[in-house]
Amino acid sequence: MCGGGSNSPPSTTDPLPSPSRLSPGALTPVRDGPRKVRRKLQHTLVLELDGILLYSSLLAHGQKDATATFTTDFQASSYKVHVKLRPHAQEFLESLSKTYEIIIYTTAKKDYAKKLLEVLDPKKKLIR
Repeated sequence: MCGGGSNSPPSTTDPLPSPSRLSPGALTPVRDGPRKVRRKLQHTLVLELDGILLYSSLLAHGQKDATATFTTDFQASSYKVHVKLRPHAQEFLESLSKTYEIIIYTTAKKDYAKKLLEVLDPKKKLIR
């Protein structure tokens, strides 16, 4: 018998059940990102952190004009990192944060990236 009626179970070839067959809880959206957005902006700008907005170095010559210096651990060793913001990076972020939701992308380890973000946005008002 062909199951064309509304009481028949969903076919195994149906990719998704129709909304009428879902329970009310199944329609709740899933959130992958942060729950609270600082403000609602229409556009999003994604920027790469290290190399674009700032420059970091383990070499001592980076120390003389560094914006900040911190120590980070990596593979059972501690390293002193010298960070220098790119020219006008702060003004760039302040200006764009009025129009764009700014999200930072990096391949760096989480602890290291957090320390870099503290240098770049110490008040946590510019970057999401």
